[in-house]
Amino acid sequence: MLYRTWFKTGSLIVCLGAIATSPVVGQRQTSSIDSAESAIRLIRNGDIASAAEVTKGAIDRDPGSSLLHDIAGAILLMTGDISGATSEFGTAQTIMPDDSLATYGRSVIDLQKGERIHALDLAQIASRNGDKAACDILERYIENLNGLTGSGNPVFVPEAYAPSAKAIGAMNNYRAGRMSQAIVDCEQLLDQLTGDRYSEFTGLLMTFDAKGPFRFAASLPTGLGLSKNRAVPLEKVISGTVTLSPDDVSDAGYVVFKIDGAFTGVINTQPYKYVWNTARVTNGLHKVEIIVYDRAGRVTNRAERDLRTANSDAPALVTPETSRSEQVRLAIWQILMIKPSRQCMAYHGALAARSVGNVTAAAKLIGQSAAILPDFKDTLNLWKAIGPCEAYPPIWRGDPEEKVVALTFDDGPKPGLTEKLIGTLQQLRVPATFFVIGRHVSANPDTCRKIVEAGFEIENHSYTHPNLAAISIKSVERELLKTNDAVQSIAGKKMHFFRPPGGNINNDVVAAAGRWGLTPCMWTVDGESLENGSPDKLVEYVVQKASPGAIILLHNGRMTTIDGLPKIVEGLRRRGFGFVTIEQLMERRLKSSTNAVNMQRSLIPVNGAAVKN
Repeated sequence: MLYRTWFKTGSLIVCLGAIATSPVVGQRQTSSIDSAESAIRLIRNGDIASAAEVTKGAIDRDPGSSLLHDIAGAILLMTGDISGATSEFGTAQTIMPDDSLATYGRSVIDLQKGERIHALDLAQIASRNGDKAACDILERYIENLNGLTGSGNPVFVPEAYAPSAKAIGAMNNYRAGRMSQAIVDCEQLLDQLTGDRYSEFTGLLMTFDAKGPFRFAASLPTGLGLSKNRAVPLEKVISGTVTLSPDDVSDAGYVVFKIDGAFTGVINTQPYKYVWNTARVTNGLHKVEIIVYDRAGRVTNRAERDLRTANSDAPALVTPETSRSEQVRLAIWQILMIKPSRQCMAYHGALAARSVGNVTAAAKLIGQSAAILPDFKDTLNLWKAIGPCEAYPPIWRGDPEEKVVALTFDDGPKPGLTEKLIGTLQQLRVPATFFVIGRHVSANPDTCRKIVEAGFEIENHSYTHPNLAAISIKSVERELLKTNDAVQSIAGKKMHFFRPPGGNINNDVVAAAGRWGLTPCMWTVDGESLENGSPDKLVEYVVQKASPGAIILLHNGRMTTIDGLPKIVEGLRRRGFGFVTIEQLMERRLKSSTNAVNMQRSLIPVNGAAVKN
């Protein structure tokens, strides 16, 4: 027999079956928290797609968890799905009206949509019971976008929020025309930021552009379905006082009311109603039971259901699960905290430096900006305006009528071996050109400085040594620009040549490099195949193969090369050769009267230049 019991809250009446089959409340909460913690770990590890899958599955099992909807909203917001994030934060607030995380999320959304006044109101509301530092940072950012620059001093915040405050302070100085201080602020901030110099933080990045205040530095593959999750909570969210009563009391002797298994009321007179003040229990799921007994004490009707309560003045729940939930909420706040964009700060710092004629700072800052995002606004034009940016088709040799050669050493720097190579070259009084790999420069800055301080030319050999002809043009640009920036930031040297790893090059690579003032440097004599064998064989090969204007390819960090170098230099000098750097070789070739006409025809600024000349 099916019995029915009525739960009444205001004008809303919910009709239940007799014995509900809801899972045990504690089990559901624990499962949701486990999933929430898992999603947070995945987000922190940068696996946004897996975090989305975990969150979606958890919401399917427990659609009444505001915590899970907050995580879903955070994932969607940080990946730029404004519509999906709006829906998820809205669902979270339906479940828990005073959810400060959801309010903060909506503030960010409104700001991105250009609704700055409403965004500021929501940020102030969220700060009442949310993360005050995160909300304060957001408020300061909105004020900056509104043109309010203040003193430019960063607001005092906990250490984790200091970079965001520093960025806003820097941009306050920039907007107020305090350019010298803005340069200092930008440089200090970029030096203090942790992580990869050429990667952006995952999350909400400040652009300081009122038309698009945030850059979403994460992506979410399509087809996961998280943004399409529009599940409605299974439990009706209730607040305030609720009237509970059974629907069939024809043979009732008394009615027992239980909340979470505890007796809360026994009514033995008509109309058998019990008024439950939901503000006296913690917010969340509660199992409500109504049991009807006849006069003989036998159960004649029984119903139970999980109801979710949400009251602003509810007592706090202190359990292991609650502690875990608070930790998850804290993690979501940190994930949603607005962060500085390395690229944007470097770009604006470069603009400030150029405006006051600080060429050194401008070159350094625009170099880092370009390495992160080459096609941002007018980055290329700013790069060209700061210094010479002329590039030519690939150079394979110098003037074939001038008896000079250029010794070049690829790879490195390699601590221990590079110093030996430098020392040998200095003893021999021979100039040389080092084509360095960017990631080795970043890992060994002191060794890189030694190359420059010793007076040798240093040029570009890409950042990770890939086949440049097999990757995208955008990747080519970043490979070269990251190495440019690594060397310039460490040694203060702007490079003009690059050597493609393995000699892999095509017209697109030449054109891409040329846009940034980089000329491909190839070679005339390649000694690599003999550099791991006998020094004598390497010496014999290089000395015999050398010809006027030759570019000799060797490697930085191979003992065979270092051991054979004195005899190579001696043999070349015996044949009447002098030594120059690549930069000197290029200058001599451009000045050569014999080749002047050909150079004018072939070494034009790169636009569809030939691969070999």
